[in-house]
Amino acid sequence: MGAAIGTLCADIASTGFLLSRLRQSRKKRNSESVLPLLQVPSVESAKRFLQYAAPIFFTILGKLVVYNGIALSVGRLGSVALAAHQVLLRSFFFWCPVGDSVGMTSQVFLPGILAKERRTGVPQRGAKRLLFSTGVGAGMVAAVLAWLLPSRGAGLFTADSAVASALRRTAPILGLSISMHAVALTCEGMLLAQRDLGFLSKSYIITTIATISLLLSPLRPGTLGGSWWILALFQASRSVQFSLRNIILTNRKYKQASATA
Repeated sequence: MGAAIGTLCADIASTGFLLSRLRQSRKKRNSESVLPLLQVPSVESAKRFLQYAAPIFFTILGKLVVYNGIALSVGRLGSVALAAHQVLLRSFFFWCPVGDSVGMTSQVFLPGILAKERRTGVPQRGAKRLLFSTGVGAGMVAAVLAWLLPSRGAGLFTADSAVASALRRTAPILGLSISMHAVALTCEGMLLAQRDLGFLSKSYIITTIATISLLLSPLRPGTLGGSWWILALFQASRSVQFSLRNIILTNRKYKQASATA
């Protein structure tokens, strides 16, 4: 209860601060050239917004469905597996921002690189490789740390020997999931920057349905490690799909540039 109230107060404070900063910045500008803060969007504006917002919705929804599906799968395995899963999942979300930050960096800087490509007609492969390499490197570092903490420091989370043993057994899968997540988020950010929204929507819908179908099928995992292997498979499938898609888009642009040269 206290944590929920603290989170609510923090959200209210941050929203109030951002609104005050926005109000100050608007006062510094010419009032005639600034649009109202609240305005009913036109149909055309709403369509453009939905074209970008709908794929983002499916990406977030897909992750939430899979994460909750994994939790439901583990919940059938007993209290020890569920306790270990809670520690592993908290650790997973703790290290997720490593990949998220590289993905957001891709969304911020890649549009400028793409604009330069359009002006010069020369694909900027070096910049894209740098972003991808950064995501891979950051993911590997985070994966090692994510693996070491529950495997070597299980006593920090629990005094129960059975839960600690489950943590040590599943820690390598946690590390693999973190590394694949970083690669997937890096490539996903690059696809968002290139406005490849249709592919992202279809990919998340198909991957999410396939993952949930596996969790509900007779082949569903019967152990904590098995459930986490499903999560690792979900992350790996995203990273492979998004990496290949970026390669295809880059090669397509390279061929188009060569044809027009």
